Parts: sequence; structure tokens; C-alpha cells
Amino acid sequence: MKHRNVLKFGALLILPLVMWGCFEEQDFDLSEANQVEWAPPDRSTSSLSDGITLDADQEESEVHSYEVQLIGAHADSDRSVSVSVNEDASEAVEGEHFELASTSVTISANSSSAEVDVEILADAFENRDELFFQLILEDGDELRAAPNMSVLDVDVEKQDVEFSADLEGTEDYEDVEGSIEVEGFAPDEMFVADISLDELAEEESYQWGIYRDSCDDPGDLIGQEEDYPEMETEEEEHSASAEAEVDVRLFQADEIHVRVYDDGLMGDDLVACQELE
Repeated sequence: MKHRNVLKFGALLILPLVMWGCFEEQDFDLSEANQVEWAPPDRSTSSLSDGITLDADQEESEVHSYEVQLIGAHADSDRSVSVSVNEDASEAVEGEHFELASTSVTISANSSSAEVDVEILADAFENRDELFFQLILEDGDELRAAPNMSVLDVDVEKQDVEFSADLEGTEDYEDVEGSIEVEGFAPDEMFVADISLDELAEEESYQWGIYRDSCDDPGDLIGQEEDYPEMETEEEEHSASAEAEVDVRLFQADEIHVRVYDDGLMGDDLVACQELE
């Protein structure tokens, strides 16, 4: 019985060796396992995309850094992969809207990551522009780009010029309240203003306009008087609104305010004056 058990045990040891010999010899390069990938710009998500917002009228460029991380073992020497722009898929143009600091990225010896710097040329963007570009990691001699993690999307948006204010009546019109919003369109060199007021006198008309400087220093009307339609209340109506389109470019740093006048029997009384921010 013992002899039979020894034979069974020996067979179990020999069988794996016989099976191993049935397979063809395969070459396996451990370096194939070494890959790099883009790290998510927002570590709270796994998305390989970044959204950049530029201030309205911003001229100063910004540098944004994107991390490339190693998948695999450290090495005793530096290793590099290429970085390129997918021009066919990009709206923003390299050299016009942004600049790559380098066309390659190097994972230093005994390191697991490196950064790619991209300079966003803010003065090349008009207000309201929203342009997209795509960065691609490409295989190097010793590192491969991970197939599903080699593409990084970047959206750049430049904000519009915007001003607003809550409106309150002057001492003689203390019940009046309302709001105004102003939005600028730099490419068209114009702005749009929307105003609304409540608690006005019925069957009354009101003149209004956007002015330079402050309420303490009235300054000049921006545009022409005819650019600002009158606000009128109907019988039993105490609210009015109007919209103006003015062919003048506003800048975010401008100091402006709105003035509203009563053009009724009392004659040109100041109903409201508020700074716009």
C-alpha cells in the first residue's frame, strides 16, 4: 500500500513538468508591463478632462500642469514618452491659443511621475470663447502609453463681461425695487442691459440709462439716449421692464452705474441709482 502511494505522489510531481514541456517557449519582456497614463486633473473623479476658466478681458497667460504617472516598476535610469496635440480633434491651435513646454515627458530614475506644463495664452481668447484641445501620450523606447489612459481633454472658456445690481428706490421712491443685468459681447463691441422695477406709479413712464463713474459722480451716458427704451406702466400696473442694446464695448474693470428717472408730472426725479458690479 505504501508503494502504491509513493507511485501516485511521484506521478503528481511529474505531470506538471510534462504539461509545461507541451507549450512552446514564449518570450516575455517585463518592460512591456511598464506604461504611463495621464492622472485625472481632478483627483476626486476619474475623468481625464480639465476645464479652465479665464476672467473676462484677461490678458495674463496661465500655466497649467498635468501629471503623467507610471504604471509599473521604477527603473534606475530616466525614461521618456512623447506628448503631442491631436490637431484634428482640437479647436484651440497650438502656438496661438496655448503652448506646450515640451514635446516629451521624462519619468526620472526611481520616480513614478512627471508633469507636462501647458501655457494658456489668455490674450488670444475673446470674451465668450470656448475652445477645446486634446493632448496625447505616445510610446517611448522603454515606456508605453496606456491605451485607455493616453488622451487628455482640455476645455478653455473665457468669461463674458457681466455686471448686475439689485435696485432700490431713492428717498422719495423708497418702495421701488428691482434688478438690472448687463452682459457684454466683446467681439461685437456691444452690451445688452435688462432692467425691471416694481412698486412704480401706474400709467407712468420712466427714463433710464447706464453711466460712467459712480452715483456720486454721474459721469456721461454710455451710448445714446435713444439706445434706452422708456419703461412704462399700464393702468393698474406697477411694474415695468426694458432691454437696451448699446454699440459700446464694456470692460470688466469699468466703473458704471444705472440711473432711473421719473418723466411724469413731477419731472425728471431720480427714482433709483445703483453701482453695477
